[in-house]
Amino acid sequence: MRSHIVQIVKTNRVFHFSVMALFALLIGFSGSIRAASKNEQASKYYEDALVRYEKKDFAGAIIQLKNALQQDANMLAAHVLLGRSFLEKGQPNSAEVEFDKSLALGVDRAVIAISRAQAYAYQGKYRRLLDAVALDGLTPIVHQAVLSIRANAQMELGDLKAARQTLEQAYAITGTKPPHLILIDANLSFREGKPQVARSLINQAINLDPKSAPYWNFRATISHSENNFKAALSDYDKALALDPKYLTARLARVSLLMEMAQDKKAELDLQYLQREFPEDPRGLYLGALLSDRRHDSAAAKKTLHDLTKVLDPISPEVLDQSSQLLLLGGLAHFSLNQMEQAASYLKRLLTLAPEHIAGRKLMGALRLKEGNSNAAIEVLTPVISATPDDANALSLLASAYMAQKDFRKASALLERATQVTGGAPQFESSLGFSLLGGGQVNQGLEHLTRAFLKDPGQPQVGAALAILHIKRGQPRQAVQVAEAMTRLEPNSPLALNLLGVARVAANDRAGGRAAYDKAVTADHRFIPARLNLAKLDVMEGKHDAARERLAMILKEQPNNAQAMSELANLEENLGRLDAAILQLQKIHSLEPKNIGPGVHLAEIYLRRGEAEKALNLAKDLENANSADLEVLAIEGRAYVAVGNPGLARVIYKRMTLMAGFDSAWQCRIAQLQLGAGDQNAAQYNLDKSLSGNPEYLPALALQTELELKTGKLSEAEARARRIVSRYPGQGEGYRLLGNIAVARGRLDEAMTHFRTALDKEPGTDAAIRLYQASIQAGRQAHATGVMTGWLKAHPNDDAARLALAEGHLRAGNIVAARAVYETILKRRGETVGILNNLAGILLQQGEAAALDYAERAYRLAPSEAAVADTLGWVLVRQGQAEKGLRYLREAKLRNSSNAEIHYHLAAALERLGRPAEARQELDQALTGNTSFPGIEDAKKLHQRLPFPAIR
Repeated sequence: MRSHIVQIVKTNRVFHFSVMALFALLIGFSGSIRAASKNEQASKYYEDALVRYEKKDFAGAIIQLKNALQQDANMLAAHVLLGRSFLEKGQPNSAEVEFDKSLALGVDRAVIAISRAQAYAYQGKYRRLLDAVALDGLTPIVHQAVLSIRANAQMELGDLKAARQTLEQAYAITGTKPPHLILIDANLSFREGKPQVARSLINQAINLDPKSAPYWNFRATISHSENNFKAALSDYDKALALDPKYLTARLARVSLLMEMAQDKKAELDLQYLQREFPEDPRGLYLGALLSDRRHDSAAAKKTLHDLTKVLDPISPEVLDQSSQLLLLGGLAHFSLNQMEQAASYLKRLLTLAPEHIAGRKLMGALRLKEGNSNAAIEVLTPVISATPDDANALSLLASAYMAQKDFRKASALLERATQVTGGAPQFESSLGFSLLGGGQVNQGLEHLTRAFLKDPGQPQVGAALAILHIKRGQPRQAVQVAEAMTRLEPNSPLALNLLGVARVAANDRAGGRAAYDKAVTADHRFIPARLNLAKLDVMEGKHDAARERLAMILKEQPNNAQAMSELANLEENLGRLDAAILQLQKIHSLEPKNIGPGVHLAEIYLRRGEAEKALNLAKDLENANSADLEVLAIEGRAYVAVGNPGLARVIYKRMTLMAGFDSAWQCRIAQLQLGAGDQNAAQYNLDKSLSGNPEYLPALALQTELELKTGKLSEAEARARRIVSRYPGQGEGYRLLGNIAVARGRLDEAMTHFRTALDKEPGTDAAIRLYQASIQAGRQAHATGVMTGWLKAHPNDDAARLALAEGHLRAGNIVAARAVYETILKRRGETVGILNNLAGILLQQGEAAALDYAERAYRLAPSEAAVADTLGWVLVRQGQAEKGLRYLREAKLRNSSNAEIHYHLAAALERLGRPAEARQELDQALTGNTSFPGIEDAKKLHQRLPFPAIR
């Protein structure tokens, strides 16, 4: 059984039972019985739908799947099969909705890769297809199919070179040329201006498969382009005879009939389109054209009005290909006095057709109203020409250039302002900020320091200076700045709060708490200090105190986003992710442009494997905050999570330019680049980080880790020793030396370094590293002694306790592991990982209580494959294979590459008398050199099952 590790922190619960409470428990128990009954009914509907789908009764399958989802709206298998059924019924938009729901529920992207790509392609959402449908983790056949769909999308977007490269990749996968790839080759050749080559290729495809409608349709397209209307109409007719619902051919035939002035026949096809594809924008557009040909302006206008109802929900990938549709959308909305929507259409139109005068006028106005910095520069430049010594005008114009990231011009203007005023602190500080933005960190720090020394009463300068020191890994200097501010204003809550932040950064939590308390005493309404006290409470494991502080703030200010955000942090630390998500979603609904909570919510989505949710949220945040590095960082990580590291790297390159020489951000971007698999870019970011601050410890440490990762052990060791020399009182250098020793297999040396790191800076990370190195060295007793000693001195460190349990579990000591897990459960309450692992242990020990633990884990995290697999497998092992089947199917959909899940599903199917399906699952489980718990049992089951009958 797989281990499911989650973060554990402190919580206390006391339960008081009354008669009413017991009555509520009875009601809840009966509700669970009803829920179980609904789940069983949903499974029956699903199995019937599966049979209907296989018999191509897609309408019947859709009905049964909707019945299943009425019983259980989160039944993953039903959403997946419903999406495929909609696709077969020619409803790609509905299919897309179901596939999106499947992704939100955690389906393995590889399971629906082809179907999802087809849904996008059928709707013309080509850019979305290329962005969203990843290629990693696909089998060769699926990989080839997705590549073929991608090549077609690239052609539709006009990128013929990329399409040709993708097609060659598809050919190379199997070394054969199936007819569906030949069709793409023919289409590509046609677009490359080689119609004869295209015709020869499509004839080959027709000879190989004469009953495929797309091949006849494409040959008709060639004839249509050559004005051979008779031949084109004949082939369109053949395509539609083979597949009457082939939308592309139907639309093309309407267009051809209109060119041939056969409007009555075209009207018949339009009526068919209205009946079968009422929301297709191309059909509506053709209808508008036909009305215009008949000089029926009222009908044309009505059609355009209807068109807006269809166009607005469509993604830009479709609309941005047609200037006519963009113009129609803009004009339709304009006539309806929907100016914002009209502006949106016209902006995209100007991108496609820059010469459009009306669009230019409208977009110019919108930018001015939005405070475009170009307008500010236009207004201020004449002022500077007339009065070159006007310091305020110089400062304002510099601000406009800074908004455009033109720090060179801004700095020049501010230098003039500083000279004019004789080095006035406000201009000195502005110059410092501008220099920082331009990457001149040391010079910027010098000017900020000078400004602060001249006037310590500039709180924004003091705060910026202190934070800059903290970012540069110099918290003691930050404390000095904050102390200077408090000496000047001893009762300033702002200064005292900053002092608390600096002290906590310098590992002086007691001093930090004293400063925060003093700030609150000075002004109880000063929320930042109260929030920082709550944060400190959480850091020290005082969760009840933190909750009480936050509750008091929310009582005074029910919509305080910062307090709700900290409450979300608290819930997250307690392992209550659903509660954390609810808090963050509430903030996002109240303040959709609030970056922090939105980024935090996306972080949790990523951690739960809900990459599509994270990406959609990140895109929303980016639309509102396109220049925010935190937003771009989470968007890049989401792209990596959905399998599109290329787009992530594009975002990180943009961030690199925006971050300038900010050492902290360049270091973070380097970490992001490594996550996207681009070591060269990561090295560039690290070089830039260290050029801004050569002694920046996080960048030095990451540089060492990168050298270690790339096998440059000597260089890594030399750098780590320089870190030890430069920062002798800190544990980071010794931690790095320990990692290097582990890589070299020198485990005793690694243990020595980790012990030194622990002595220098006692902390959970160092304790766990020493523990793990001891286990790797085969010194289990020593490892256990290290961890039990640490826990004796730090009894509230459940992260360390969890590591101890995992060590016992890996060593096969399930009795000891169970004892530690039960201790954590008693101390912290229910968390998914603990419950799931206990269920697995109890199942191995043959205890019936395994089911109770598995069910409790599933209630907390129904979207996690490991949890669904555990519950399903416990049910199967306890003689409830029919109930377990549903959960195992869900687990497979969420993690289709997991061999153990395939084995568990096979075992359930075999017990239910379905040997053919069971063998299919075992074939997948035993493919390759995989290994998993129970593999020997899987092999024995595989030998017992009969081979499938030959038909």
